[in-house]
Amino acid sequence: MRRSASKAGGAARLAAAGLLAFLVPGSTHAGPPAGCVQVNTITLNNQREPAVAAKADGEFVVAWSSTTSYPAIYGRRFSAAGEPIDGTELRLNAFADEDSRLDPDVAYASDGGFVVTWQVMGGPGDDSSWSVWARRFAADATPLDGEEFLVNTITQGWQLDPRVAVLDDDSFVIVWENFSADVRARRYSAGGVPLDPVEFVVETAGGGPGRPAVERLPGTGFVVVWETHSAPGDSFVSVQARRFATDGTPLDADQFQVNTYTDLWQQNADVAVTASGGFTVAWASYGSWGSDDSAWSIQGRRYESSGVPVDAEELQLNRITLGSQRYPAVAALGGGFVAAWESFASAGGDDDPPSVQAARFAADGLPLDPLDFQVNCYTTGQQLRPVVAELPDGSAVVVWESTAAADDPDDRSVHLRVVRPAIFADGFESGDTSGWSSTVP
Repeated sequence: MRRSASKAGGAARLAAAGLLAFLVPGSTHAGPPAGCVQVNTITLNNQREPAVAAKADGEFVVAWSSTTSYPAIYGRRFSAAGEPIDGTELRLNAFADEDSRLDPDVAYASDGGFVVTWQVMGGPGDDSSWSVWARRFAADATPLDGEEFLVNTITQGWQLDPRVAVLDDDSFVIVWENFSADVRARRYSAGGVPLDPVEFVVETAGGGPGRPAVERLPGTGFVVVWETHSAPGDSFVSVQARRFATDGTPLDADQFQVNTYTDLWQQNADVAVTASGGFTVAWASYGSWGSDDSAWSIQGRRYESSGVPVDAEELQLNRITLGSQRYPAVAALGGGFVAAWESFASAGGDDDPPSVQAARFAADGLPLDPLDFQVNCYTTGQQLRPVVAELPDGSAVVVWESTAAADDPDDRSVHLRVVRPAIFADGFESGDTSGWSSTVP
């Protein structure tokens, strides 16, 4: 429950701490909260597995997979205010066939163009199983590649879960899970020319690594995180990481383990680079050093850009501990970070789980919100697997998959919400907080 601030003293402490109330359901102090927006206009069959990236001016793009008349990857651009730039979704894949296309990811280049990657069942050049493909787009969403191109050179078995990051020089790196129980990576120039003749192995130990995530390290290169079985520091499923220079040279001789809690599963890791140049890893843990021992919880750990941990052990990010908290996403936010996840409990009015919950954290890792807050507006059906990106004004855009929506009752749809800092007003001059609908301690 939110506590009321104590007149001028409470308000002064808030101002001194630099805390900003977020416009979330139930917090209407600075006007009505920004509403949820349905991203897809095509409503036939499933729209799912969204990804999001934002550029320096606040414009952002959402990509997702669709099972309409044939499987496709779609995208749609939005302004920083959350208004659609594109009247309807753009088809991002060029090949029009019945091959399944799933699990896209997207990243912006410095010129406002973007790179999208996804996995395909079959396809030209690799029809053995799942393969990884990519395509580049200009700032106006015009394709820079006539067709998508095959990323993996190994065509035996499956290649899954691709993720992409654009680096300082606008080259980009794509990472994915390989059938031989490896995490692989391949780099490309800004013009889409391969910089590696073949993909290279990211991990140095463990068995069955998968579900990688990758992020640019400014001035350094990039960092990859993933989950794996039987690593040296954890006999079960753990979260591992390794840093690389822009030219692909490993900055860490070996991978390093992120989690210190080693009972049972640690999985579904995501990573975000913060304003200091360090990075934060978030993941789902079955069990916890913190207060959440009911089932799955959301954990996080901060690192310097050098790979030295800032936190001696992981921080529990969720405050709601009923039920499971799964599938986290994390993004930088100011000097700190914001995390969003799928939850089987809610700080809002969603009693039809799962819902999408989120929380913000300062540069020192302390929470900026007294409780987790609910992001989704629809509270019927399931709200699943959020992704999140930072906007330049201190806002965050959260995107997720929903099984219930008034404008798309046919299976699954994709929704977003821009969550903005509120402006303290309303009696602030006199120290009276009676006009505030909610305050933070």
